This record gives sequence, C-alpha cells and structure tokens, in this order.
Amino acid sequence: VVSDRRIMRFLRGHKFDVKVAATMFGNMLSWRKEMNVDRIREHIVRDNLSPEQFPHYGRIMRYYPSFAHHGTAHDGSPLHIEMVGK
Repeated sequence: VVSDRRIMRFLRGHKFDVKVAATMFGNMLSWRKEMNVDRIREHIVRDNLSPEQFPHYGRIMRYYPSFAHHGTAHDGSPLHIEMVGK
C-alpha cells in the first residue's frame, strides 16, 4: 500500500501540499482498512479469481457496468483498462 509511487500520486494530486497530501493519504489508509480492501485483494490474487468470481461482483456491475478484466499485471494482479469518454 505504501510506496514512493503512491505517495507521489498523492503529492501531485494535491499540488505538493505535504500537509493536505498526508491527510488524504491517511484517509485512504483508513478507508482501505474499514472496507477490508487488502484482505479482498489478497483473496482475489491468492485464489486467482476471474472478475466474475470477485467478491460482490454483482454489486460492482450494478454501479460500474463498464468494469472489465483485460488481463493481469506483471505481479499477477488484475488489470483493468478504461477508455474514458468512449
């Protein structure tokens, strides 16, 4: 969860205002913990689930119908490519 790349995204996203970026990063970590995001991701990767097998897939499709699985990243995690505006 914590990496230089992720921290830089928060810094760039908040115009390098360290205080705001740190607050938002902390909020993101709290949200991930509250929603069990890391546990869900570990389950998906560990069991090599297809998108249709993802926890709450039906609910995801109801709110985000363009969700599609396009392959896997180098580390084996699901890869999603979205062409916004198309």
